[in-house]
Amino acid sequence: MGASEHLSLSPSRVAALPMVEAVRAIAQGPLADQADAIDRGQYPRDILQRLGAAGAFAAHLGPAADFAAAVRASAEVSAVCGATGFMVWCQQVCGFYLEQGSSPTLAGELLSLHRTGA
Repeated sequence: MGASEHLSLSPSRVAALPMVEAVRAIAQGPLADQADAIDRGQYPRDILQRLGAAGAFAAHLGPAADFAAAVRASAEVSAVCGATGFMVWCQQVCGFYLEQGSSPTLAGELLSLHRTGA
């Protein structure tokens, strides 16, 4: 992304850039190293936990929701491993349902854990 593109981004999108960069580093590093094994059936629990800790499951949640950042995170992962990209999308949708539901239990502690990949 060039300097002029950074200037045209809204403050919430600029704040999301570190998350997307962290997701990209995970995708191009440890995920790329495990992509073949994942395609053969290995579940990427550690990768998903790292992605959650980086914010990939929370960008679109809360009052400062940034759906574009969530999509960019999914795209970064999917570019390296489609299976893991799909799992990221599933985690993002699950978080959205937890947040939008009417259960205080689901929208409270469970959502807090989910957002961080715990």
